[in-house]
Amino acid sequence: MTMMDWLATHRRPRRGLLIITGVLVGLVIPLFLMIGMDRLRGGQDADQGRAPTSAPGTPAPTALGQGSSAEVGQREADDDHDARLAPLPRTDDPDEFATAIAAALFGLDTGRYTPTDYQELFAEALWPQIDAEARASITATITARLPTADMWEQMRSVQQRSEFDAELVWEPRLGREGRQNQRWPDGVVLRNVSGTQTETWHPPGQDAQTSARPVTVTVALACSPAASPCRLVGIQPTVAT
Repeated sequence: MTMMDWLATHRRPRRGLLIITGVLVGLVIPLFLMIGMDRLRGGQDADQGRAPTSAPGTPAPTALGQGSSAEVGQREADDDHDARLAPLPRTDDPDEFATAIAAALFGLDTGRYTPTDYQELFAEALWPQIDAEARASITATITARLPTADMWEQMRSVQQRSEFDAELVWEPRLGREGRQNQRWPDGVVLRNVSGTQTETWHPPGQDAQTSARPVTVTVALACSPAASPCRLVGIQPTVAT
């Protein structure tokens, strides 16, 4: 029995798990083209690649990391919530940074952390050059990739955790064409990351169970010369080809 089967049998909602574990495929316009890369390009042209004013790891001014009152209460009551998620690597290698983003997206520890912890991690990684309107669209897309607070509590109730093992990183055709045709600022790139997500959970009164599935995600990044170290531009809702 998989985690999906167990939740269906016990009439628990499946939407959050489908969002976080499904392999989303299809040919799409890159996210950052839909949410304002033209504005980003114009700002960079006017500023000749000015270095970001915010250091990596500085929280961006966004609602992404704001938690509900229930989440705040949970975090205050949770004695095991002293730890922070491991920071994303400071690197100029887009493959390494994209892999770290995928690992954070598909490797969830519901016992030690909350959805807000992961939201904040991605918010802190966002490229400071992104304007407010584009940032709002990007953060909404990232939030939709994570389980809701209610789903998180259901996952926590069965001690569910997931791990991600990356197997392949590559530049999709759509990203390569966009880069070669200079459709966005130099250094902004796409990377696909695929691998295996392994989930473990322990239903009440039953033995611990495990399920593994292949997953893939497309990540938009700003690396040198657009940003150094790499910063996050967006996580695609579907996989670019």
